[in-house]
Amino acid sequence: DKSQQVIDIHECPILTDKLSALITPLKQELQQHESTRHIGHITLTQGDNTCEISVHMTRQPSTTLVTGLQALAQSHGCNLSIWASEQRLIAEHVVKPLKVAVTDSLYLQPNSHDFMQVNGEINRLMIAQALAWLEVSGDDNIADLFCGLGNFSLALAQQCQQVLAIEGVANMVQRGQQNALAQGIDNIAWHHHDLQNLQLDSLFTEYQIDKALLDPSREGALAACKQIVKNQKLARVVYVSCNPTTFMRDAQILLAAGLQLSKVNLIEMFPYTKHIELMALFTRQ
Repeated sequence: DKSQQVIDIHECPILTDKLSALITPLKQELQQHESTRHIGHITLTQGDNTCEISVHMTRQPSTTLVTGLQALAQSHGCNLSIWASEQRLIAEHVVKPLKVAVTDSLYLQPNSHDFMQVNGEINRLMIAQALAWLEVSGDDNIADLFCGLGNFSLALAQQCQQVLAIEGVANMVQRGQQNALAQGIDNIAWHHHDLQNLQLDSLFTEYQIDKALLDPSREGALAACKQIVKNQKLARVVYVSCNPTTFMRDAQILLAAGLQLSKVNLIEMFPYTKHIELMALFTRQ
């Protein structure tokens, strides 16, 4: 009804069963502590091996709140993270570090500050489609722009010669590299750069880039698109977008430079919402 009324809920029908089951006991625990009023937000994450409760505080939590949350996490078999002022105070792995599969053999290890796709099953299908549209081969050098933790980079690296992975969040670059190396993937060149203010020419030349994948936020990739069209070697570009408006703006840059829109596919990443994800393939004839 577009109101701002706060609704007290006990379960969520579109949340996974394991996370929905945490709503009531978590609320009951928080109601017992005065320092609950210093909670900014709470994130619940379900990985492929365990769940995690992440509590983000604006001040240091009380000892009783910490003890209560620890007991709750233990009883439900969940990991627990407590953050204050962007610093993680507690990281308890009741089971093991949370992992999110991106293929049958590869995984990410996100924390609650990281961007990750909300729909794991659709994400894996999206990754497979991107690799198929790029026609990845062992000789390819592929740029993954706005790479995050390596959602696409890991799978690309398994099938191509080298991946140039560029991301604007330094912590994600560092942990993405660590996660890749832990899985034996050492052919990703990780770079921390602001893609809104980066000259890509020298990097594309250095790494002999011949294909590219872009997966930007809702703001799109206007600056990056203006840069990548300068590279006449690019045979294929896959653009993944969560905002049709900025996608159409950026697509005009690619089309004006002689790339052809070969395929478009809609991806229902966010059921029960008005949002839609799309993937487009641009090729050079």
